[in-house]
Amino acid sequence: MARGLVLCSQTRTIAKLSFFLSYPKLWFKPHRHHRPCYGPHNIPSARVFCHCVNSQTLNLVDMAKYNEAFSRRMAMAGIKHHNSIALGVSGGPDSMALCVLAASWKTEGLYGVDNSGKFIDGLLAIIVDHGLRSESKDEASLVGNRVSEIGIRCKIVRCDWLNGKPKQGHLQESARDMRYKIFQDVCMQNQISVLLVAHHADDQAELFILRSSRDSGVLGLAGMAFTSQVFSSHTNFCNNDWKNHSVLLVRPLLDFSKEDMYKICQGSNRDWVEDPTNRSPLFARNRIRASLGNLLSGTFNSELQAVISACRRTRIYVDQICNSLIKQSITVMDQGYAVINLKTLNPSKIEDICLSKFITLVLQFVSQRQRPIRGSTSKLLLQYIRTIPCKGTEHIAAFLSEPLLPGQTCYFMNRFIISWKLSKEISSNWFRGEPLSLSYLQGDCHCCCVNEDEMVAKVRTMIDADWLYLAELTKWPHSDNFEATRLPLTGKITCLDYSRLSAKVALKSLKSIPVAARKSMPLLVDDHGRLLSIPSIGFKHCPCMKASSVFKPRVPLGGGHSSFL
Repeated sequence: MARGLVLCSQTRTIAKLSFFLSYPKLWFKPHRHHRPCYGPHNIPSARVFCHCVNSQTLNLVDMAKYNEAFSRRMAMAGIKHHNSIALGVSGGPDSMALCVLAASWKTEGLYGVDNSGKFIDGLLAIIVDHGLRSESKDEASLVGNRVSEIGIRCKIVRCDWLNGKPKQGHLQESARDMRYKIFQDVCMQNQISVLLVAHHADDQAELFILRSSRDSGVLGLAGMAFTSQVFSSHTNFCNNDWKNHSVLLVRPLLDFSKEDMYKICQGSNRDWVEDPTNRSPLFARNRIRASLGNLLSGTFNSELQAVISACRRTRIYVDQICNSLIKQSITVMDQGYAVINLKTLNPSKIEDICLSKFITLVLQFVSQRQRPIRGSTSKLLLQYIRTIPCKGTEHIAAFLSEPLLPGQTCYFMNRFIISWKLSKEISSNWFRGEPLSLSYLQGDCHCCCVNEDEMVAKVRTMIDADWLYLAELTKWPHSDNFEATRLPLTGKITCLDYSRLSAKVALKSLKSIPVAARKSMPLLVDDHGRLLSIPSIGFKHCPCMKASSVFKPRVPLGGGHSSFL
C-alpha cells in the first residue's frame, strides 16, 4: 500500500456577506398576520397566544396548494401513508402548520383514526417542556390540547437537566440538543422511524447569514438537509439480535416561507403561540432575523435563495464524490478500525473540497460522533494524529461503567457488542494451525473458573501493558511434553498452559493490526484487573470461557443517509 497522506486547504466560500449583528435599536413592527410586537426591553416572560380573527381569511387561503406541495415533499422523502411518523411540535406557527399538513396528508391516505376513534393512526406529536420558565408546563399542556383537536396524539416530555439548567449564553444550543435527544428517545420507545420538523425557507436564509458571518465554507452554506439520518444513543438487544435504531429526520417545509406558516394556520383556523425568546436580541439568530426584516419578501430573498440552491447543488456533488471514494479506498476491519488505501485514493487527483469532506467523514466514523467534524479539517486531522492512540504518552483506557455478568451483552464505545459466558464444554477448533494442542483440548472442562458463580468481568480498551503481558505469557516456564502438564486426577491441562498457547496465537493476529487500532480494541478483565480475554484476536485465559466482540458502529461510514435536493 502506498504511504503518505496529502491534505489540501480548507474549502472556499463562494459568497461572503457581512452583517452587523449587534443588538437592534428598533422596535419590531406589527405584522399584518397578527405577530406580536415587542421592543428590545419589554420582552414578556411568557408566550403570547395568538388566535385567528375571522372566517373571511379561511376563504382567502388556498389550502389545496399547500397540501399538494406537502404531499410532493413527502413522496420525495420516500415516506408512505402507512409509515408511523413523529412530529416535533412547539406550538408556534411553524409546527402548528406542520401538524395541519401532516394530518391532512395522513387522512388523505385513508388510514383513518386509531382504535380510540379520536386520533389519526400513525401520527404522534412530541411536545418538549424545557422547564426553563415557570409557565412552561401549563403552556405545553395547552399546546397539547390544540394539537389533539387536530386529531394528533400527543406526548409531552419535560426536560431533566441533570447537570443544571443551561446558562444564558448556551441556552438555545443546549435546549436544541436536549429537544432532539428527547425526540430520539420517544421515537425509539414508540418504534417510529420518521421524524418531521418544521424548518422552512426563512430558517435556511437565517442559517446562511449566520454561517456566512462565521466564515463557513460552501458545504456549510448549503444549510439544513431535506432528509438526514439520526442515530440513537440507545441500542436494543432482542432475542440476542442487535438492533441499531435510527430515525429519518425530514424537513418537508423547506420550500415554504414564514408567511406561508401563518397562512396555513389561519386557513385551517388553528391557533398558535409566539415564544418571546425568539425575539430576544441576546441570541445571534434573533438579531439576524430582525436585521433581515422585510428583505426576505423582495428581490434580495430570491437572490439569496438562488445562492443557497447553488451551495446545495455543490453539496450534492461533493457527497456523491465522497461516497464513491469511500467505497473504493476504505476497508473496515472486523477488529474495529478502517484502512485507507492511499494508492487507490490518489489524493493529489482529488479536488480540495472533496478531499476535505472525505477526511471529515472518516474522522466522524472513527470518533462515532453524530454530527460531522467541523472547522479546519487539516488542523483537526493533525490534532487527531497527535492526541488519539498514536500518541507516544501513556494511553488511558476507557472502562465500561458497569460490570458485565456472564450471559449479559453490552454496547461498548458506541461500536462493539461484547458478551461472554463460561462453559463446561471445550471446542476442538479454537487453535487452528496448532495441531499439537487439539488432542488435549477436547471434552469437558474441569477448570475452577466454571465453579465461580459470582465471577464478573469488566470491559476496557487495550493498553501497552496488555500485549507486553501476552509476550511475557508465551515465555512462561512450561513443559514441551503436554502429557506431563495434565492434572493428575482429571487428565486435563492447566489454565496456565492454555493461556500460554492462546497468547501465542493471539500475538500472531496482533502483529497485523496497527498500533493505533490496538488501543481501541475491547478486552475483559476481572475485578482485580487481571486479563481474561481479548475477543477480537482470540485470546482467552481459560478454555472454559467463551467471549465475543462484534464491531457494529452506531454511525456508519459516510455519516448515514442525507439529501439536499
